[in-house]
Amino acid sequence: MSGRRLRRIMILVCLLAGVGAVGWQFAPRSFEAEVEAIGGSYLGPTPLKPSRLFERTSLTLSRIWRNLTGAGGHYDAIRFPAGTVTNRWLLDHRDQLQNHDRLSLILEDSSITDEGVHAFRKMKCLRFLNANGTGVSDTGLRSLASCPNLEAVSIANTEVTAEGVSYLATFPALTSVGVDASQVTDENLSAICQLTAVIHLTVYGATNKTAAQLSSLCEDKKLTLVGSKLTEESLPHLIRIETIQSLTFAGPEIPLEKWRRFSSALDGCQIPRPTEVESPYVRSQTSAD
Repeated sequence: MSGRRLRRIMILVCLLAGVGAVGWQFAPRSFEAEVEAIGGSYLGPTPLKPSRLFERTSLTLSRIWRNLTGAGGHYDAIRFPAGTVTNRWLLDHRDQLQNHDRLSLILEDSSITDEGVHAFRKMKCLRFLNANGTGVSDTGLRSLASCPNLEAVSIANTEVTAEGVSYLATFPALTSVGVDASQVTDENLSAICQLTAVIHLTVYGATNKTAAQLSSLCEDKKLTLVGSKLTEESLPHLIRIETIQSLTFAGPEIPLEKWRRFSSALDGCQIPRPTEVESPYVRSQTSAD
């Protein structure tokens, strides 16, 4: 082989290698890679375990997830820790988000506002949304009503007001709701509890007043209460609620004796010992009535 021909072959090989490197460099990343690039976790599509989905989040949300999925639900679940996802990212990735069969999004304590929630309008695949601790307001919640298959939504410690909570009555497929005590009134609680499709209600920052409201308006819903300001004055009300599933004393250290009294009075209700409680999300409340 002549030297000229050999040089031509070497030049051709170098050119092909260069083209391949450029192609690899500019190949589009998978959506999973896009999620992980900003610090999120992409889980799915698999039969998910609550412990995986809600790692470093609340035990209460794990219970909501079990109520939602049952035994063997298949979801594409994406969890964004605080400080990762932004409104712009959600809007820019709307097409990829809606390219799922059953989507679950965990946005807890992120900077998302109504602008970001707009990315979910009329999204048929969205089934579960945890927006606790975000900047979502009544406007954003109202836009979520356009999601025809949204089964569970949690909006504790957001800008959603008591009036805004009433919009939940317009959600066509809702089965599980999470709110905080400051968002609860007799009127909107009654509206939620009259929805026969809603089978599970979680109230964060629950107080004695919350217990009284629930005992008179929501006796037939599966209930989860989270808070540290429930006193023994609430026990007569809580005992009346046969469907209460769990009560978590979160926040300041809870005396063991208090835990024992509640555990004894509420037979069948799961009440984790104070030392075993993984600190769930609780909005700070005013003093119990």
